[in-house]
Amino acid sequence: MKRRSLLGTGLVALLGTPAVAQEAGRGGPPPLFQRELAGMAGLVERPDVQKELKVTEEQRAALERLRSARPERLRAFMMRQRQEGRIPPIQGLADFQAAEEKELTGLLAQEQLARLRQLQLQREGFRAVSRPEVADELALTPTQRAQVAEIASGEIVAMAPGRPGGMGNPEMLRRRLEAARAASAPKLEAVLTPEQKSRLTLLQGPRFAFAPEESNPNSGNRMPRQGRLQVGDVAPGFTLTDLNGANPTRLADFQGKKPVVLVFGSIT
Repeated sequence: MKRRSLLGTGLVALLGTPAVAQEAGRGGPPPLFQRELAGMAGLVERPDVQKELKVTEEQRAALERLRSARPERLRAFMMRQRQEGRIPPIQGLADFQAAEEKELTGLLAQEQLARLRQLQLQREGFRAVSRPEVADELALTPTQRAQVAEIASGEIVAMAPGRPGGMGNPEMLRRRLEAARAASAPKLEAVLTPEQKSRLTLLQGPRFAFAPEESNPNSGNRMPRQGRLQVGDVAPGFTLTDLNGANPTRLADFQGKKPVVLVFGSIT
């Protein structure tokens, strides 16, 4: 099912900003957007969610392969939109998410997928009503659907890249996104009847306490994955390329020649 959502609307609006487009051209979308753009496929990357779903080691390895391939797929997606000179269409993002979630159907059991959807609805809160399938399940009236669409449009206006302040700064874009979402949530709640709110609560399933470091659903920071290396272990081999995807460099090339220091940070 092709899905459009307020979540996707806001992120796609930000994808069209110069800062994000520039990052796409240099080597991939900023980590801020990667997980959320992937929808449920991004949510299941979280260690706390994997624990809730009782993900097996075999499943975890397959999910890691899916995650590792995502930056390049996102980069290609964003570059296509940039070359066309326009903000990416919502339908394009829906197709991207559908492809990601299709991969999950072959990796997770049906009960895991059902619980994952509940967790996704919990994370989105009242903003989930912008999803057509949720609107259908809540039996939103045409008037209510029009109100939801109007709120979605207002969120895009609030995040418009032409607004002063933060232009070209991903951190300012993140804050603008958070503010726009915080403002839209109570408006969406006001659209629903008490019965519809109760129905949404049922769709969300048993409440889940997301880990504190990711309790903010708008955060694009990736949670650290639990590793198995210990102090004194030999570093695993890897190969890196430059920002243009060329000139591969292997860690093994430096073995026995010179020390190697890896520095992780952000210039944003």
